[in-house]
Amino acid sequence: MIIFLKAIYLYLIKNKIWSSFVFLLFCLGGILLFLFISELTLYYHEVECKALSLIITDNRPIPIQPFSSVRVNNTHPFYWGTHNSYHIQTKGDVVASHMYTHPFLKTQLDMGIRSLELDVHPNLLVYHVAFIDQQSNCVCFASCLVEIMDWIREQKPPYQLALITVMIEMKRDPFDTYLGKNTSYALQIERMENLIQSIIPDSLLVKAQEVDCSDTIQWPMHRYYPFKIAFLLDNENIKETSYSSLFFTLEHGDCVSCCFAKRDDPYRDFSSLVQRGVLVRTRADNVVLNKTRAEQAKKSGAQLISTDFEWIYVI
Repeated sequence: MIIFLKAIYLYLIKNKIWSSFVFLLFCLGGILLFLFISELTLYYHEVECKALSLIITDNRPIPIQPFSSVRVNNTHPFYWGTHNSYHIQTKGDVVASHMYTHPFLKTQLDMGIRSLELDVHPNLLVYHVAFIDQQSNCVCFASCLVEIMDWIREQKPPYQLALITVMIEMKRDPFDTYLGKNTSYALQIERMENLIQSIIPDSLLVKAQEVDCSDTIQWPMHRYYPFKIAFLLDNENIKETSYSSLFFTLEHGDCVSCCFAKRDDPYRDFSSLVQRGVLVRTRADNVVLNKTRAEQAKKSGAQLISTDFEWIYVI
């Protein structure tokens, strides 16, 4: 975009067109062209993703082990996770909070990452912000799920028991209403649930309806499956999230009756939550690398530690 506007500016100077009005028109035209191309790209991906969701079939067996009575929350002291796990830095983007890139989800899982975070839009595309930060290593929600299942199916014994958590934030872009994308949260949840259950075997899912989040939590056992998957919704003040039978709600405030809690600040005391069996997610960093904060996150008792710098911490 900057190169385009610079070329226009040089053209105006060369031809001695000094009218600021004309220059503004050219700038406006460039911006509108950029927005049009970005929206066209998203539309192409939307069509591509819909087609993908209709043809996904994978009959390969999933890993099975001898019966295990280990509960899914007791397999490891904590797991590393990635913040916006799909994110690829857009070329030319100099916003500090956008300047990081994660590898493919399968690569992250190979590294030992067990907590993934996805921003899912109403059209079930996965990206951060339309137009300015929309590069993604798994642009289709369906392809993200397929990657996770591919990784699970490719594992060989001996298995290391693990609960893989997928934290989803239902995103909305500023222009969604004007572009007719104002899908209700309830409908989006239904679409995501249907897609998840069409790709991930029911035996691997840890569902919200199966876990009593009040009092001391009794998490399910791994039983015959070394890998279990739980899906979390990270949306505050959206009542529809509590209606889901599959998704857990990631609580930001008081966690009176919750199974998962979000506490970005690792210096806060959340020991009472951990003792009750609540799985707590915290941040090892906030935009910039901070090894002191990361060490505190490891000592905090949180079981899910999210970072933008997995190549630093995860070996």
